[in-house]
Amino acid sequence: MPGAIIGGIIIGVGEKVAEVYLGPIVGGAIENWFAYMLALAFLLFRPQGLFGERIIERV
Repeated sequence: MPGAIIGGIIIGVGEKVAEVYLGPIVGGAIENWFAYMLALAFLLFRPQGLFGERIIERV
C-alpha cells in the first residue's frame, strides 16, 4: 500500500514537472503519455516494485 501512494505522488509530480520543462520542447500534451513512459522505465529497473524485496532464485 505505501508503494502505491508514493508511486502516485511520483507520477503526479513527474507529470507536472515534465509538462513545465519538456512540454515546450515536444509541443505539449506530454501529460497523456508521460505516466506510461515513467512506469515503463521504472519497471525496467525495479520489476519487484517500489518497496518490494529482491527475489533470489536458487537452482
